[in-house]
Amino acid sequence: MADARRAAPEAPEVTTSTNAPRRGHPHSIAAVLRRTMAPTAIVGLLVATTALTFVPVGGNDSTSVADPLASYDERVANRASREFVRAPVQAGLPTALYSPSITPTAVPTPVPSPSVEAVAKAPAPVPSVVAPTPAVVAPVETTPAVDWSVEGKDAGSRWSTASVNVRTGPGTAFDVISAMTAGSGITITDVSHDGWQQISLKSGAGWIKASFLTETEPVAPVKAAPAAKKASTSAGKESSPENQAPAAASSCAKAGSAEKGMTQRTVVVLRSVCAQFSSVTSYGGYRAGSSGYHGSGQAVDAMISGEAGWDVANWARANASSLGIVEVIYSQKIWTSQRSGDGWRSMSSRGSASADHYDHVHISVS
Repeated sequence: MADARRAAPEAPEVTTSTNAPRRGHPHSIAAVLRRTMAPTAIVGLLVATTALTFVPVGGNDSTSVADPLASYDERVANRASREFVRAPVQAGLPTALYSPSITPTAVPTPVPSPSVEAVAKAPAPVPSVVAPTPAVVAPVETTPAVDWSVEGKDAGSRWSTASVNVRTGPGTAFDVISAMTAGSGITITDVSHDGWQQISLKSGAGWIKASFLTETEPVAPVKAAPAAKKASTSAGKESSPENQAPAAASSCAKAGSAEKGMTQRTVVVLRSVCAQFSSVTSYGGYRAGSSGYHGSGQAVDAMISGEAGWDVANWARANASSLGIVEVIYSQKIWTSQRSGDGWRSMSSRGSASADHYDHVHISVS
């Protein structure tokens, strides 16, 4: 074996220049660069890691976590606040430095909202019913009904001053059972109510408005004397007997000179009122220069007032057709033959009792 190895040819020895650097020699350029760049790369990596680790936390906060001036305790506390979950407690340091600086807040468990189906299926709330307190009602005193058909005792006689209805009770709301013509004699009873008078009829009791009754029996109107023949005057004009007093009419002492200037028919009306109503104190008539019925001698003023004045006014209205009366005014009321169906109508005030005819009855004659 040793001989065999000796017999093998030996490889030629290659020699190189001693000035060329050998591969892997400590003085080669590559080895020098490796020894120089390795520490530089490690230092650069540490610098980059340090720069990334100590970047400021807040956007505008001027205090950096890696502030070199901060104390060791502050740096440890800041690091512990960021890594308290994954960093174990180091031996030899206080446990409080690794406690979280912010206490975690408990998140409330959300309460699920009821679904539409649950709301639809939920029973409707039952409203509470409060029983009302019963009101205390005071008892109403009722007036017993009056039987107006019960006839009273006989109290004398009256006469109607105009055509008037007879009713079943004291008021226009009661039914009409009969009617009285002007000048009719009526037997009254001792029962009256609110301006209405009970009267006695063959069929029983009835009621008439008291203002249409009078205690004085009406007399037949005085008829005018036959018209005299027309006679010629010295002036050649025919005179009319209209202005002459009727021959059959009696005079009226209370009239005085009121008949002067009146027409014949107006004088008849004045003397008829004078004979019918002795309560009239005086009369008025013709007024020279006055307009209307007084200026033409066709008006009579019977000076009387109060309820007695209504007796005269209603009498004149009842006898208007036979006496030729066309207008009656009293107590601010007026009646005219043209509107006889309207009865008494109200008049506007003229400013005084005399102008409103409260102290006299005015009668106009056609």
